[in-house]
Amino acid sequence: MKPYYVTGHKNPDCDSIASAIAYAALKTALGEEAVACAQGKANRETMFLLNRYGFEHPQIIHSAKCTLSEIEKDEAVLVGAGITMKAALDQILSRKNKGVFVTEGNGRLIGIVSMSDLTRLWIQNEDEMRTLMSQASLSNIERVLDAKAYNREKDFHTNGVVHIMPSMSDRSEIYRDAVVVLRNNPDVQRFAIDSHAACIIISGEDWVDNVTLERARENHVSILHTPHTVIECSRLIYQAPSIDTVLTRNVISFRENETVDVVSSRMANTRFRTYPVLNDKGQVTAAISRYHLFHYEKKRFILVDHNEVSQSVNDLEYGEVCEIVDHHRLGGIETVNPINIIARTVGS
Repeated sequence: MKPYYVTGHKNPDCDSIASAIAYAALKTALGEEAVACAQGKANRETMFLLNRYGFEHPQIIHSAKCTLSEIEKDEAVLVGAGITMKAALDQILSRKNKGVFVTEGNGRLIGIVSMSDLTRLWIQNEDEMRTLMSQASLSNIERVLDAKAYNREKDFHTNGVVHIMPSMSDRSEIYRDAVVVLRNNPDVQRFAIDSHAACIIISGEDWVDNVTLERARENHVSILHTPHTVIECSRLIYQAPSIDTVLTRNVISFRENETVDVVSSRMANTRFRTYPVLNDKGQVTAAISRYHLFHYEKKRFILVDHNEVSQSVNDLEYGEVCEIVDHHRLGGIETVNPINIIARTVGS
């Protein structure tokens, strides 16, 4: 739970400062976390007494509102722009976040990739899928298929077309610059190589004969072997493009020092499920959603040396008053829950 913020009235005097320090110390001694606060800098008389008896000035507080840095949030999932869509999807599914934040090496935000950005792959039309696959690197294809390379061409490029289990009776030109997934059949492999495919992916026995390998090198065709079945390859390979092909760069983000009510107002006009929280350097520190804004724990206050709203911390309605210890008249503070009140006509 949050600590108790023990605070006196505005324009603090010696009563107010000493009361906050003393009561916070008492609560702490009783095993509860409490922080002495003041609503401004102490006057010269009080500063003399603090210095004389070795006390630090209480923490200065001006508002009962919580900032994003003070409420519970989700851990941000940070990734680089070059990871595969499969890796990003695995990250999302392993946690409760609904998206991953794409950052530079220094942690600064580039964009966001949501669950819907990734699952939309499965309903795209053929032309869109081909465009995405044409941007997939050979190393990304290796990663999603857990493949090893028998021949890796440095200048790998593909037109984005993926053929599954080709037939030697097909027209050879349809395989030019394509990715071809096949079983370990040397004749079919050589047919795809002679057709100038960009890459052949072998599923099945883990071997390639020297004749096929040499022909692939001559024709600048990459050869990969995967432990996955042909059917598994047909599903996985379309998750090989990098997430930078689908990420949203114009991202709505929030700062750690923004208050919950301000963030709630801005978030109400948007439709996203998760948002990045940034520090003053623009680095992503956390993820936040509507859930956090509706279920956060308010600041808890103990008011000393006052009990009137006009004398209390600003925006008191956004906090929770838990106790009052005072020697003034009662000024009519309203609370949601029952509280302990000590109001006695005594001196300071």
